[in-house]
Amino acid sequence: MCKPKLESGCWRLAADVWHLVRRWWASDRIRLSPDEGRLLRLEPGSILVIEGRPVEVLERRAGEAAAGPYVEYRCRGSGVQGRLRVAPLGPDHCLRADWLEAGHSHGLPPVAIEVYMAPSRFV
Repeated sequence: MCKPKLESGCWRLAADVWHLVRRWWASDRIRLSPDEGRLLRLEPGSILVIEGRPVEVLERRAGEAAAGPYVEYRCRGSGVQGRLRVAPLGPDHCLRADWLEAGHSHGLPPVAIEVYMAPSRFV
């Protein structure tokens, strides 16, 4: 139980925590399926299977274009080098994935990309 002098401090702390929880709950968070969310959390060393070809993620880079934020992965496989660019689109934040290879780009549905995450460095 709070002592009289500390009582206002206890109530203030409780009110601050309540305010923080309400702000978090009401904020506009990006909501994605686990399959789509994995494409935003890839690390170097992860393996992707794109159009039946396995590639390794070499580098991860986040950026912002006129269309909005994106994450781009530089990838390399047997006889293939390319970049996978992943970006949320529209008000429902669906993901768009584009495979860029040899100067050509084409869209892929995120569920068509198999993901094998790299082992975590913090285990």
